[in-house]
Amino acid sequence: MNEFAKRVLALTAELVRIPSIDAEGQRKVAARALAQLAASPYFALRPEKAQLTSWGEGADRLDSVFAVYDEPMKAGVADTVILCGHLDTVGVDKHIRKYGADEALPFDPDRLPEWLARVFPADKELHADLASGEWMCGRGAFDMKGGSAVALELAKHLAQCGFPWNVVLLLTADEETESRGIKSALPALAKLQQAGMKFRLLLNLDYTSALTPGDANAYAYTGTIGKALIGLTVYGTETHAGAPFEGVNAAALLSAILARLEGNQKLTQHVKGEFTPPPTALSADARQPEYSVTTPAFGRALLNVFFMHHTHGEYLRLITNEVRRACRLHITDLKRRHRRMCAKANLDIGEKLVLPEVLTFATLRKRLEDALGKDEAAVVLRPPDGVTEPREACLRVVELAAGKLDFQRPTVIVSVLPPFYAPYSAALHDDAKEVCAAVRKLAQDWRGDGFTPLKQRHFYPYISDMSFLALPGDGKLTPLLENCPAQELLALPRAELRLRMPVVNLGPLGKDAHRVAERVHMPFLALELPA
Repeated sequence: MNEFAKRVLALTAELVRIPSIDAEGQRKVAARALAQLAASPYFALRPEKAQLTSWGEGADRLDSVFAVYDEPMKAGVADTVILCGHLDTVGVDKHIRKYGADEALPFDPDRLPEWLARVFPADKELHADLASGEWMCGRGAFDMKGGSAVALELAKHLAQCGFPWNVVLLLTADEETESRGIKSALPALAKLQQAGMKFRLLLNLDYTSALTPGDANAYAYTGTIGKALIGLTVYGTETHAGAPFEGVNAAALLSAILARLEGNQKLTQHVKGEFTPPPTALSADARQPEYSVTTPAFGRALLNVFFMHHTHGEYLRLITNEVRRACRLHITDLKRRHRRMCAKANLDIGEKLVLPEVLTFATLRKRLEDALGKDEAAVVLRPPDGVTEPREACLRVVELAAGKLDFQRPTVIVSVLPPFYAPYSAALHDDAKEVCAAVRKLAQDWRGDGFTPLKQRHFYPYISDMSFLALPGDGKLTPLLENCPAQELLALPRAELRLRMPVVNLGPLGKDAHRVAERVHMPFLALELPA
């Protein structure tokens, strides 16, 4: 194994050993990455070229690494490539509780394999991987400290060898939740662009994995999927549990809606033979604040949706129509059950099963403005003080607005909540077709060290910081913005910071991202990927 590959593996293990789940951990891992850069010959002589960009203050401050090699720019060459990765990871608490590991174990690539082999004796694939000696285990080894290590070592190498293009290294914080790291770096990127740099490519090194069982390919993605979070707020009508047909149970109605939306193939999108995953519920809550035999009158849920097209208005209409259909089917079924109950008991049992009205938040806002006037409605629609969690703040705004209106029947409100990630495909943009063709040719011709087959696809199938380097204009975003209860909490970059460039993801090959057996394939990570 060459010296470059050894450095990649050593740095990956070093970064894995620094838990970067929270803000403090992310600051520590960013500081370590910056120290690695600062020790390299090019950046040691030019410390101002490698810095941290920050988001927030105090204990909540998040740091990202921003480094620039710009010797070609000084010679009149504007072409620039950005190497991008993220330094944060998802948490491990549930794994610690479930399997009884000590808190440090998930971050220890040396001790973890023996523990995994003992805890998962029946997992033949895992045991084969561990026995091969080709896999590094640990939280973040795959997602994505391995890719970040490659990006960092490449930046050092390209700067030292006099690469003919400018190179920007960007290792971000907070990719796993709100992507605040990439947003904090946009002003610095915009400044470089204003100085004359031409961003020809952003190369993200986030992970790739098998798309189907037995898939042995690595993938280069010439774009990324989009994501939105849909809020569902349900108002039913209370009734005694002994007379369930005399009201609409919000918990049951919410369950019926989610059952209709979960895995709904009507809400998938496709481009060039690639499909988005269908919607799935991330949370649902219709609990009573205390025990009661009165049926719940309120519930809410979060629904994850992916998309490839910027037809946001049409997509929201499809979702809203599926919610309406779920409500109609639910009430129709309850009425049928009511008739059967009456016949079975030979009684005329009371029934007040009213079809719910389904509104988008934009419609709710319009009704509120009509009822109160725009100025007073704006006061009601202000996020409440003291609520810092963005999704909770948005849902509270929905509740405040609904509380000012007198609903005459059960009601469901569909809203858009943070975070939002924009879709992008190089194949659909004329200015990126050269990049798309180059990646396709790379995949066709690839014969690397060890030769893992490489395939090109159009959409990275997981959310990615790439979305914020390919944002559309406000016109295409309007249907989303007008249905978000607190648009400022979407934290979309200002118009002057909405840079657009071709984005490609080509990262490590591994397995079990976000799981306790997360592991990265070391030969591909250290040898093939850098090449």
